[in-house]
Amino acid sequence: LEAMRKLLDQEQFDLVLPCEERSLLPLHRHRDEFPPATRLAIPDQGALEAFFDKYQTRSLARQCDVPVARAHLWQAGDGAAEVEQALSYPMVAKHRHSYSWPDLYVRTQVAMLHDRRELDDWLARHRPEGGKVYFEAVFTGKGLGVSVLCHEGEVLQAFEHHRAHELSGSSYYRKSMPLEPGRLEAVRRMVAAIRYTGLAMFEFKLDERSGDWILLEVNARPWGSLPLPVAWGVDFPYRLYRLLCRGERTTAVRYPSPR
Repeated sequence: LEAMRKLLDQEQFDLVLPCEERSLLPLHRHRDEFPPATRLAIPDQGALEAFFDKYQTRSLARQCDVPVARAHLWQAGDGAAEVEQALSYPMVAKHRHSYSWPDLYVRTQVAMLHDRRELDDWLARHRPEGGKVYFEAVFTGKGLGVSVLCHEGEVLQAFEHHRAHELSGSSYYRKSMPLEPGRLEAVRRMVAAIRYTGLAMFEFKLDERSGDWILLEVNARPWGSLPLPVAWGVDFPYRLYRLLCRGERTTAVRYPSPR
């Protein structure tokens, strides 16, 4: 904190844009303790609660009629039987937060559970506290993202990408795709509900056979595939700077994508 105060006082940066929770969460915690001219590009309290808590993200999605997978929130006194009663195998075990204060360098992991033995083993190893983890039904499909720049709940720019290759839930190759109206409208409803200002990437999964899709989570910060839209002229970071520092609501631009 002292090092950040000194740096911000000496350099007087126009904007501080953290790119991950390990830097974003401490900045939020101490946001009122920096020099008066400091401008932080971080979500407000309402957006932090809605987008950095995966179960809260699910709740907001349901309120906005955005499809999500079936889930069971682990409660105090629950056992494997309660989970099995709510969901069938395979299922996914998730922590509500990827990172939590003060354990900023401990990232929680998602686990795929295929049977009772794996569920019992996961519960024994993690000993979850009530309300801090949940279990989710598996939705088969391809990962994709809808990235947005927003101002007070209005989407100023959107960009859709699909994963070209996936390995163990991760993606290393992505391609730009036309914006699908239904998903874009779902994103608009969610950001409008909390009057969100900032950057965000909404992660979806699409069943290409049926056309059905669900929302998985939201990254309300710069995301790993950000170089793709920037390469096509959709410069989200610079547009955010212009919005927050100059008050410029830039006009949406089109980008190339396969048909």
